[in-house]
Amino acid sequence: REIRLWYRRGGGAAGNVAAGTLEVLKAPIPGLKVTNPRPATGGRVAETLENALLRGPQELHSLRRAVTAGDFELLALRSSGAVARAKAVTLAQLWSHAPAGTVEVLLVPHLPPEVRGASGEGVTEAALREHETEEARARIHTELDLRRPLGTTCHVEWARYKTVRVQARVVAHREEDTAALRARLTERLHQVLTPLPSGLQPEGWRFGQALRASHVYDALLAEPGVSYLDKVRLLVDEVPREVRTLAADSFQPGTFYAGGGETLFRTVNDADGWERAGLFPGEDVDAVEAHPQRAGLVAVCARLAADSKRSRIHLSYDCGETWDDTTHTLDAVEDLTWAERDGVPVLLLATRVGLFELVSRPGATPIQVLVDPANQDLGFYAVAATTDVRGAVNVAVAAMGTRGVFLSSGGGRGGTFRPIGPKGQDVRVLEVQKDGPRSFLWAGLAAASGADPGRGALCWELMGSADPPDGWRPFDRNWDGGSCLALAFSGSTVYAGSHRVGVLWVDSSRPGASWRRPDVGCGLPLREAERLFQPVSALASSPTGAPVLAGGPDGVFRRPRGSERYEPVSTREFTEKVTLPPTWLLSSGAHTLEVVTDDAEP
Repeated sequence: REIRLWYRRGGGAAGNVAAGTLEVLKAPIPGLKVTNPRPATGGRVAETLENALLRGPQELHSLRRAVTAGDFELLALRSSGAVARAKAVTLAQLWSHAPAGTVEVLLVPHLPPEVRGASGEGVTEAALREHETEEARARIHTELDLRRPLGTTCHVEWARYKTVRVQARVVAHREEDTAALRARLTERLHQVLTPLPSGLQPEGWRFGQALRASHVYDALLAEPGVSYLDKVRLLVDEVPREVRTLAADSFQPGTFYAGGGETLFRTVNDADGWERAGLFPGEDVDAVEAHPQRAGLVAVCARLAADSKRSRIHLSYDCGETWDDTTHTLDAVEDLTWAERDGVPVLLLATRVGLFELVSRPGATPIQVLVDPANQDLGFYAVAATTDVRGAVNVAVAAMGTRGVFLSSGGGRGGTFRPIGPKGQDVRVLEVQKDGPRSFLWAGLAAASGADPGRGALCWELMGSADPPDGWRPFDRNWDGGSCLALAFSGSTVYAGSHRVGVLWVDSSRPGASWRRPDVGCGLPLREAERLFQPVSALASSPTGAPVLAGGPDGVFRRPRGSERYEPVSTREFTEKVTLPPTWLLSSGAHTLEVVTDDAEP
């Protein structure tokens, strides 16, 4: 029996020619000019015999069919030389929105040796992104699509990376050349903290594996000549700062969103770590809202940097993994919320020129909802919506010009709103508190001036088209925070972000309850001159009640369960670990090592 094999050969790594290099056809045609507008990629050195012996049994076992995760990964690697690693995951095990039977294959591009560098210093996120080609991704997707089982859906995407820099002080034996040792230690870090296979990391850094300080100790102490090391710090570049909005995800455990500037961040571990979920150049993120009844559906409102009177709406159907190409631009949006109407998600937008709704279906555009027939251009500061136990959808909007709150028990449709007061009050925040089968609308009040202690908040029980016997219940006792900027809830406890005294809280189930204020040492940032707290412009609480996150100019702060203290959770420097989502990889940044000899130690 004779077995014949055919190989397609393109010159290996030498075939990775630069753009504009190929100008002559193998069989020239007179008068015809050719060129390659993009560089060639994917060429690699020939496979070694040892690797072929390892791969042979895998090929026989899979029979070129994609059934197991290993099958998907092996076929992805065999389909393109432009890929160095592949990871297959079942999305339904990671995301509540993912349908059963969906497999995602994550790819890491191959980097030629001249890009990687002698010590691996060239394996950066930027270099990896430069070598991601749509041709390679599409080729692999086509190949896997042909070989997947019936009923299985396959997505193929390039992997995501979090860049980490290590900072440490290394004490060497006195006879060591500190410069040479520093070079060897830096090379070790690049060889260990890499998404690509290396001599010290044969399979590359594992997907989702947190980087711990102990990994750094293990790597550096293994180098001959090192006595000990200390002052180890793990540094990341991208974290939430100048936070203007926070939102919790009702379906994904431990998942929150934080927005400020042109970036939306997401955490999947209760703010132990943050990753970029959306980048909107030329825009400033004002608000983010995750749908409370539809897993994966997230809306972002961002103010245009070039025109602060205009806002743009972005939608994601997979928790910020990807964003819909269709956006909507309209007059300045102050707030947004999700509602469910006739089984269809509806995004409600409070703007300076009225209330608008955007139905979540292809081709839909924002349309205005008539709230007050006497003033069609009435602007609104805030909007809130909730579905009660009877399935009725209540929508409330806070009008500008101290016009109070308008409430609809008819799903927020035009012509169903009625004014419910409070007259003469400047309502800037609206949120809904759930307490068993009962729902309460809370209204945060703005103070008249910076010196005004404010009036806290008001509460209105939602009872359909009927008014509660007590009307608006004031919660102003012991409030001195100035304007109420944000509200969040944990059971019967109400948290309020204030302009000058941090986060106050009150037990709304107790008649005559007073607001409690944090002490100066609670962990929230202070304004140094006045010894007042910085404004807390955003709050979010986990669906389980804890933690509670507070956002402001210095980033995000976390209040754990059972504690009255806050800890910063959007710092760039870590002493213990840097976390990764399950589908992300770690890449090295520019490491900083101070190397001294032990004879210089006291």
